[in-house]
Amino acid sequence: MARRIIAALLVILASVLAPFAVGALWAERTITSPQAFNETLAPLAEDPLVRQTVSTEVSAAILDAIDAEARAEQFLGGLSGPLSELRGNSSVDSVIAAAIASGVNNAITSGVDSYVQSDQFGQGWQAVTSLLQEQFVALIERDTVDAAVTLQDGQIVLDTAVVADRVQAQLAERGVPFAGTLDFPGRQVVLADAPNLQLVANALSVFLPVAAWLWLVVVVMFVVGVLLWRPRSRGLMWAGLGLAIGALVTYVALDLGSAQLVNAAPAGYSALFSAVATTLLRFLVNALLVMLTLGVVLALAGWLAGATPFGRRTRLAIAGAAHRWGSPLAGSGLGRFTSEHPMFVPTLRAVVLGLAAAYVLLADRLSPAAIAWTAVVVAGALLLIEVVEGAGLAHESARAGALVASATAPGD
Repeated sequence: MARRIIAALLVILASVLAPFAVGALWAERTITSPQAFNETLAPLAEDPLVRQTVSTEVSAAILDAIDAEARAEQFLGGLSGPLSELRGNSSVDSVIAAAIASGVNNAITSGVDSYVQSDQFGQGWQAVTSLLQEQFVALIERDTVDAAVTLQDGQIVLDTAVVADRVQAQLAERGVPFAGTLDFPGRQVVLADAPNLQLVANALSVFLPVAAWLWLVVVVMFVVGVLLWRPRSRGLMWAGLGLAIGALVTYVALDLGSAQLVNAAPAGYSALFSAVATTLLRFLVNALLVMLTLGVVLALAGWLAGATPFGRRTRLAIAGAAHRWGSPLAGSGLGRFTSEHPMFVPTLRAVVLGLAAAYVLLADRLSPAAIAWTAVVVAGALLLIEVVEGAGLAHESARAGALVASATAPGD
């Protein structure tokens, strides 16, 4: 009884920790790694929506900082001598200033748009994603010093002064005229209401330090729990169900959380938030779908290997057919070898299952399709092993029949 309780607790605890292990591993390999983060978001530089949004926001920020009309009016007011006679009254000054400002603003907007649509935008986008990666890490580590993005009372708040300082420094280093003289007034902008994001940040701050080995602990807990369970097939079924349920619940929660973040975005930013969230989370979503598929495969394997009437009938039908297919090989070398080495078939089964487990645990990029095809290949290999076992059994049966016939034959 105690053994079953321990096995059940291990499987339940592993099922609960599995989504956290997957999420922490994703965060460690995607968010905390500047190179992986930049590579993940790099495709967004080619997204027309991203380019249009960046062009619009950058142009607006520069136009607000320059205030071309006020500068034009100041310039006109400082004219003296013969040129001052060309001006009539204040209304004329306003018209002239507005015309000058319109030309300057159009030139700035056109220049920014040309830059955003050029190949050079990709380099600038890398600078933006590098800054964004730093802010994600600061958010998780609760480091608010020089942080452009913070969580305040369930809101994502952007400090534009921090961003402006970073951008101005980069523009000045590249020799952009007047980049260092522009005055961007700092202000805090609420990007989105995300009360649950703090819970996510808190969870990541706890699990990130153990992300490198937490998944291994989860695997060991599953394996030990299944080995302690009696019968083991039932333990395998429950382990698969726990893995699948954990993945499904996490996937639904992630989908709802992403939708909530997109819906809470400022007007006009929902599509941009959706594009960034979809791109940034695609590897995590894939990992959860892999986890779900693997859980379903393990649950089905445990169910078919169990003591249920359907499982027994299915196994007997498959084994009987495979043994019949292998019986013509009874007189071959394979039949004799299998008959003379009883551990040959169990060893083959262990090798096939071990290779499949190693592939799942060590593969760099898995997909639900890869898990499904692995299950198909394993099932096919186990079926072939049953055919080999049938050849050995047929050889033993033939040899036993020959011995009986020899023993009962009348003496010469």
